[in-house]
Amino acid sequence: MLKFYGRPGERNGVRVVVNGATAPGMGGGSSLSGRKIDVGINLQNIATALGGRNNAYFAGEVAGAVIHEGQHGLDQKRFGTWDTKAAEFDAERRAYTTEAFADQGMNYESTFKLWTREGGVSQQAITDWATQSTIDWAAAWCAAGGPCQ
Repeated sequence: MLKFYGRPGERNGVRVVVNGATAPGMGGGSSLSGRKIDVGINLQNIATALGGRNNAYFAGEVAGAVIHEGQHGLDQKRFGTWDTKAAEFDAERRAYTTEAFADQGMNYESTFKLWTREGGVSQQAITDWATQSTIDWAAAWCAAGGPCQ
């Protein structure tokens, strides 16, 4: 993941946009344009969802968004963009799985409960969140005129 993001100022085709490049209300997003990838992390939306930046979960949720969107960026570099619900679900499952293992590495129980100290990595939570993200993606994709497959 660190190699994907690179060093600050490195010209590697990845641009991180803070408080931008995301869909309304989302904490993160990534998009491929040619050979360049924009990763957006919306700190304000994350803070709003948690009731403010002073919430004990804020730093962990920001880290989760960076990891999650970074996995999407890696996928976009490898596979390009996708336009089916099945491909979106697979991408979300990979991103939530990567996020779960990052949570484990940080010993952090996120609001998503992808990993807990008591139960470890939760495949059920990963599947549930991937399913919800796919539903949200499909609604936005179809509304924007994309093929609704």
